Amino acid sequence: MTGPGAARAVSQTQFRPDAVGQLLELWQEVMPRDAPNIERFRDLALLNPQFRPEGLTMLWRGGQLIGFSYAVVAATPGTARPQGWIAGLGVAPGERRAGYGTRLLESSLRFLADAGCSVARLGGNGER
Repeated sequence: MTGPGAARAVSQTQFRPDAVGQLLELWQEVMPRDAPNIERFRDLALLNPQFRPEGLTMLWRGGQLIGFSYAVVAATPGTARPQGWIAGLGVAPGERRAGYGTRLLESSLRFLADAGCSVARLGGNGER
């Protein structure tokens, strides 16, 4: 990868409450039709008793969020094991083609498997 910031290391964290603004901005940039606004994110994630910060992986270059993946574990009536959803996954356009999307997807799949999910569905937030 070339360009400014290319030499700075990329770090991975779980959800950080102080990064909601950056998260929603990046989500809007990479998934404009599916990006939640702050109220929807608050209701579907932050106020949801099933929300787990470790299910929302964030990639950082310095103080800039460059990627995210949001995995949700949901109990589903009639199933023995919880269902897994990857509700959002995105990488900033200038950071693509460097393996970050794969890294985020693998992190989400590990989280879901560790939570006992036998299935992971891509897209939506568990309500579609």
